[in-house]
Amino acid sequence: MLYLCGWFSVCFGIGGQLLGCAVLGIGIWLQVSKGSYASIIPNVSFLGASVLCIVAGVLILIIGFFGCCGAIMESQCMLITVCVTCIIIHSQTQTSLAVISNPTGVQLARLVPKE
Repeated sequence: MLYLCGWFSVCFGIGGQLLGCAVLGIGIWLQVSKGSYASIIPNVSFLGASVLCIVAGVLILIIGFFGCCGAIMESQCMLITVCVTCIIIHSQTQTSLAVISNPTGVQLARLVPKE
């Protein structure tokens, strides 16, 4: 049963690496073919959809690599690194989505009395 969990982790790591390669490939394709056309914020040239895809693809590749190697070598340090990294990314994503989806959050913060 322990080996089944280990091989599941290896397959999940390889799947993560393939997903990272796909996202990285899409980002490179966007950068080469579209350039600054697919920008998220028009005034900021470096923050485009292509750069965002490239950064996300590299992060997914690194996390998949650590997860796959940690499962194969049964390294507790690598697996803890993957777990902590995923928790940090998840919390940052949830915080960003909460701020984006609540446009009145800034106004609500002003209503709190100062001590």
